[in-house]
Amino acid sequence: MNLEFFVHGVPYGHCVWNGDKVSDSFINQFYVSYKGVREQARLVVDIARNGSAVSSYYTYLRTCSYSDSEGRSGSFFGMTLRFDGYYCREVAHVFNILDEAYNRAIVGQVIESHGGVSKYRISDFKQADTLLKGICEELFGRLEQSMFLPIDGSFAGRDAKRAEAFNPADTGCPAFFDSLRQSGKAYVSPEYPANSAVQSELRRMVSAERENVAREQKLAADRQQQIDELERDIERKNKTIEQLNGEKSRLQQQIDGNRFRTELASEQQRSQKLEEENRILRQQNEDLASREVQISDDVHRQIDALYDDMNKMRRFLREYRRPGTSKSNDALKHDHGNGASGRGMLRRPVVKWIVLLTVLAGMAYGVHSCNAAQNRKYKTEKPNNDGTPSTEKPADPKINKDTTYKYNEKKF
Repeated sequence: MNLEFFVHGVPYGHCVWNGDKVSDSFINQFYVSYKGVREQARLVVDIARNGSAVSSYYTYLRTCSYSDSEGRSGSFFGMTLRFDGYYCREVAHVFNILDEAYNRAIVGQVIESHGGVSKYRISDFKQADTLLKGICEELFGRLEQSMFLPIDGSFAGRDAKRAEAFNPADTGCPAFFDSLRQSGKAYVSPEYPANSAVQSELRRMVSAERENVAREQKLAADRQQQIDELERDIERKNKTIEQLNGEKSRLQQQIDGNRFRTELASEQQRSQKLEEENRILRQQNEDLASREVQISDDVHRQIDALYDDMNKMRRFLREYRRPGTSKSNDALKHDHGNGASGRGMLRRPVVKWIVLLTVLAGMAYGVHSCNAAQNRKYKTEKPNNDGTPSTEKPADPKINKDTTYKYNEKKF
């Protein structure tokens, strides 16, 4: 919404402050029509076309007993507010703020009054430019957007002759705006008598409006109470949500702890089982090693006995083959005398030796095959320090190297 403020009058000839071509054509009418006005202070309300738009004008006039800066009588002073596209519902408020601005700021600075006669102290409004700008800012600051309504098609009347005069107390009733819509003009002054019927209607409207305000206030209070209750309920539910989230976190921690303990117990059982299997395998390895040593000892004893038999047979053969000895002849005689029996006695140690060598070779091969099978089959899992299993080969059987067979070192 566009707001404009103008000051006009006859300080020394007709003068307009903050005027423009559009406003000057409207304001110039007061220079012609102000004469003959009897009221000390009057507000003229106009609904008029401003170029392509329709505007509302509120002109505060002072006309009685005025003279210009040179002392010539017949002067006047005016202030006009223009609102483009809107009209003000608070006409009495507009009159009051303009009247206050005149008595508080204009009188003494722009106008001086002595004995009921008012005279300009300046010859041009430009001399009070700073003062008038301050008045303009103050007036705009005391007008609120809620006081205005758009000018619609109902403001179609332009018959100024039908304009009516109203007391400021009557400007809030429908009759004032109905008259303004029909004529496009209205006059407002505290010097006009107040209409009792209008005032009664106004009081009734004020009372109804107060009742509406009271109802609205009660509804607002109830709504605020509901809002406060909802906020408290939301706060309680938020606290409940926080508690549930805390309980959820606690239960999740318990679940995680139970899962860890379960996995740890399972790993411990597995580790114990592996240790037990490892112990059994080590015991089996020890038993096999002990058995191998025992077999080796038996083989050595058999070999020693075989060496003894072979030595005996070697001595026997030497004596048997040596010619001219009595022992040899006796042996031959004994052999011829006994026939096959003597030859059997000669072959018996050789057969015994061959059979014994065959048995010992089979036993040695069996021990070797058993050890190789054990090394391939029994690989134990021993857990590391961190609980993970590791693979370790069983220890080699304890074989006494001193019992290794050294047939190649023996010479028959």
